[in-house]
Amino acid sequence: MVDAMVLNAYRKDGFLNQTKYNNLDSMLLSQSSSRCMAVNHGEVELLSILNRGIRALPSNFAASATYPYLGRLTDYTLMDVIRDNILVFLLIAIIFTMVVIAAIFYILYSRRKRALLYDMAHVDDMTKLLNRRAYDEDLEKIDEKHPPKDLLYISMDLNGLKYINDHLGHEAGDEVICGAADCMVEVLKTYGQIYRIGGDEYVAMLHVTPDQKEILQIRLNDRFNRWSGRICPHLSISMAGIYAGNHPDMTLKEIVRESDRQMYEDKNRYYQNTGINRRKF
Repeated sequence: MVDAMVLNAYRKDGFLNQTKYNNLDSMLLSQSSSRCMAVNHGEVELLSILNRGIRALPSNFAASATYPYLGRLTDYTLMDVIRDNILVFLLIAIIFTMVVIAAIFYILYSRRKRALLYDMAHVDDMTKLLNRRAYDEDLEKIDEKHPPKDLLYISMDLNGLKYINDHLGHEAGDEVICGAADCMVEVLKTYGQIYRIGGDEYVAMLHVTPDQKEILQIRLNDRFNRWSGRICPHLSISMAGIYAGNHPDMTLKEIVRESDRQMYEDKNRYYQNTGINRRKF
């Protein structure tokens, strides 16, 4: 902030060796410059003591006393290193930033790719429910001999799908398949997993309390009854649910088998009540 300053030659070298003063120039004065000490006005005794002490010092005292402190002015700090190599540090910072960004993108891409591959292998394309492979894998994770007491296993099967396909077209059949899945997701999704394990077959494996079991089946039947499609006006589902807590002696396979058995009984009643010849359609 100043145009010039006068300082001791020893200190001059110490300052100019620092990177932050690289833009300064120095010039040796043609004449020597004297310095003096000052004391507060009236401190005569102090001034006398200083003068006597200075006169008693050897002529080379200033140089020898100053020399040990010059090293402090030439300490090479981290900031000096950065200033001296600013372009190198900028390049390193840019490369490091690019590496970090690339690593983040790679992680995100890898996760997205894994999620996509998982969906391709475990999700049904038409209904977006979990597929048969996911069902088999999840079934294996459950203790066969001691399934969780809060497990509610529901078997579901569309009624009259072949009849719908033959009389209204496969587009109507697809509409019913997806419509049934949407109803299941709306009512059951927060309680567990829902699977499409065949063309018109579904399974839900839920974790609920005994009270929730009854309520969910009522809500699910009501939602099926209220469904209406663009091509097919309604749908019908046969279903049965087995609650593990009500059958503590049953293994997982027995629960699955009993649920399927009751569901097919319900399906037979449907065809008997509607008068549809199941073998024909």
